[in-house]
Amino acid sequence: MRFYKVASDTLVEPVSFRVPRKAESFQADLFPPAPAGRPALTADQYFAGQRADPVLVDMEELFSNGPLVAGKGAPSIRPVAAPVAAPVVAPVVCRAPPPVAVAPPVAVAPPVSVAPPVVVTPPVSVPPSAAATPPAAATSSVLEAKTNSDSSATEAARLSDENTQLQAKLEAATKAAGDLRDELARAKQGAESCRSQLAAAESRAKEHELASAGLQKELAEAAGRAKELEVASAGLQRELAEAESRAKEHERTSAGLQKELHSAIQAANSLALAAEKAADSLQAAAR
Repeated sequence: MRFYKVASDTLVEPVSFRVPRKAESFQADLFPPAPAGRPALTADQYFAGQRADPVLVDMEELFSNGPLVAGKGAPSIRPVAAPVAAPVVAPVVCRAPPPVAVAPPVAVAPPVSVAPPVVVTPPVSVPPSAAATPPAAATSSVLEAKTNSDSSATEAARLSDENTQLQAKLEAATKAAGDLRDELARAKQGAESCRSQLAAAESRAKEHELASAGLQKELAEAAGRAKELEVASAGLQRELAEAESRAKEHERTSAGLQKELHSAIQAANSLALAAEKAADSLQAAAR
C-alpha cells in the first residue's frame, strides 16, 4: 500500500512507513480513538435537533491497561463537549392557498412558478377608434395572468391533495403508535405475569428441593435400618440352624432312650414272669 502527500499545487511526495513497527510503545497514528459503542444523544435530544460528536474510547488506555477482563474496570471514555442545541425549526404545515380569482390584467396573483414579470404601463388616452381594438401588450398580459392563475390553482389543488395524504399518513401513524403503546402495555402485563409465575415456580422448586432432601434423609435412615435388620436376620438364621441341629440331636437321643426304655420294660416283664414262676414253684413245693 502506498500513500502520497500533496506538498504543493505542483508537487506530490510519497510517504513511506512500515507496519508493524519494531516498537513496544503505543503508536497513536496507527490506533486513533475508536467509537465507544455508546450513544452521544438520547432519542429525544436527536429528534429535538441537537447535534453532538460521537463518544470515543482511548485506545492508548487499552494498550496500557491490557485487554478487558471480567472483574476489571472498563476503559475510560474520552469526554465530549456538551451538545450544542441547534435552532429548532417549526414544522411547516402545508395549507391550501385560497382560490385565486381572475382579476384585471393589473392585479396579478403571486405566481408559484417563475414567470416573466408583468410590465404595467400607465394608462394613455387614445382616440375612440383606437380604444375599440385592445393593444397587443394588454392581450399578452391577460394571457399571462390567466396562465399564472391556472398554474396557481393547479399547484393549490396539488398541495391540498398532498396535505390530505400527509394528514391521512399522520392519522395512520398516530393509530399505529397507539396500537404499539397498547401492545407494549400488554407485553408489560405479560412480563409481570411471567415474573410472578417464575417466582411462584422458584418457591415451589425450593419446597420440592427441601422435601426431596428430607426424603433422601429418611431413605438413608431406612437403608441403615434395613442393613441392621439384615444383620439381625442373619443372626436369627444362625440361631435357628443351631436350634435345628440341637433338636435333631435331641431327637436322636430320645430315640436311643426310647429303645433303652423298651429294653428295660421287656427285661422287667421277663423278671416278672420269672418271679411268678418261682412263686408258683415255691407254693407247689410247700404243699
